[in-house]
Amino acid sequence: SGRLVWRKLLSGAIWAFLLTLCLPNVILTHKTPPSRYFKCSDLKAEAGLYWHGLVNHVCQVIFWGNLLTVIICYTLISKELYKSYSRTKSQNTEQNVSLTPSGGKTRKPHQSKRKIHVNVFLILGVFFVCFVPFHFARVPYTMSQTEQVTFDCSLKLFFFQLKEITLFLSSMNSVLDPLIYFFLCRSFRTMLFQTLRLPSGTCSWATGNRVI
Repeated sequence: SGRLVWRKLLSGAIWAFLLTLCLPNVILTHKTPPSRYFKCSDLKAEAGLYWHGLVNHVCQVIFWGNLLTVIICYTLISKELYKSYSRTKSQNTEQNVSLTPSGGKTRKPHQSKRKIHVNVFLILGVFFVCFVPFHFARVPYTMSQTEQVTFDCSLKLFFFQLKEITLFLSSMNSVLDPLIYFFLCRSFRTMLFQTLRLPSGTCSWATGNRVI
């Protein structure tokens, strides 16, 4: 369809823009190492250091813009999901009120709202833990690499270690994402259980879904 074509073109344009933005970082890194121990910024020419700082600022704008968009979108999604659930719940209650046994337990609206909010904030929480610290640490680290007069050696080492720790957190996203899929996506669990040949009710104590 036309929408699919436009989505592919948009995705390709974004990748082309980012590759074009980062390519000068490779081209302008051509200096000979000054000694046995050196850092990556020592290999860059003056123009390379300037471009490296520019790329970092552009990436910061992209990340924080995306973060704001994600927060707004997931907030709106949670509201719409709860409204949809409330409408469906009220319709089912009206249709089946004569069939519902007295004293039967039903899920309360505030419980469903809380579950929806937990699911949404779980996704946002993983995103925050994995990527926000890295982008906070990235700014002073890049400045310590490109503005040599401002930072002494001990401060540069501190920012380097901070960057490495937050970089490890960002790589943890590849581990946490499958857990999100497992707990929030029933089709993913079903496919996983079928692949591992496990009963469909496995881990119902953790997922909250029981096989009746």
